[in-house]
Amino acid sequence: MSITKTAVSIGKFECLHRGHQKLIANIRAKEKEGLCSTVITIDTGLSRQVLTREEKQSLLKDMGVQQCPWILMDQAFRNMEPETFVKEILVGRFHAAYVTAGEDFRYGRDRRGDGALLKSLGREYGFQVDLEEKEQLRGRQISSSWIRQELEKGNLPLANELLGYPYFLGGQVIQGNHLGRTLGMPTVNLELKPQKLLPPLGVYASVTTVRGTDYAGVTNIGYRPTVEEQEKRLGAETHLFGFSGRLYGEQVKVSLLGFLREERRFADLDSLRLQILKDIEKGKQYFA
Repeated sequence: MSITKTAVSIGKFECLHRGHQKLIANIRAKEKEGLCSTVITIDTGLSRQVLTREEKQSLLKDMGVQQCPWILMDQAFRNMEPETFVKEILVGRFHAAYVTAGEDFRYGRDRRGDGALLKSLGREYGFQVDLEEKEQLRGRQISSSWIRQELEKGNLPLANELLGYPYFLGGQVIQGNHLGRTLGMPTVNLELKPQKLLPPLGVYASVTTVRGTDYAGVTNIGYRPTVEEQEKRLGAETHLFGFSGRLYGEQVKVSLLGFLREERRFADLDSLRLQILKDIEKGKQYFA
């Protein structure tokens, strides 16, 4: 049985930002040599992440990566010697013929493995190594921590520039309480996972991808304080411009582009309805 050789990049890839995309371009370029493009994601168990596992896998698929395995950063993985990591994981498990990583990539016990050792072991085990310099924007290195900071401030334009794609909420459409339809403004409802890192609660100009088609709209992220008196459920509601129909059970992607207003409580449903109309108008002006 023939063994499929791979072109590998490995890391936490929390955001799949522009720096990570350089590495993905490197491994995809090796497909023409018959190598299988492979992104190995190290799962650190971080509680609040820019991309959930499902969102990351979907995005990697959209980027054309052929396989996307995960490795749990457990105690055994943390205690693995750098040479063992290369021999057992990169070579033994994934049959790497090509490995690309950032110039500051560290691996193995106490992070003792570095780029120089990786290149040395590559010569020993027969795989090529390319190390990339950090991608920069405005004279500063792009990093997941910088992106997290901008998202938490609600600075979507800069966060999206750093990411190289719009920050998004992905998931399955669920049934809401039909309040939007009652008010004459039906919405698409997503349940948000607790591990998803969110921008400030409020209303955003958004683009929702439905069955491969993009629809502009406005998205509210929050607890709906005007109508949710008892159970406080964090969710995202999106009103799509120019779309009619029901999407229950479908997978959609809601990309956030710009902050419109913060979430707040209204005195009654009439006041809420008037504000939603204003939000929709403001959203249309954003896209105009």
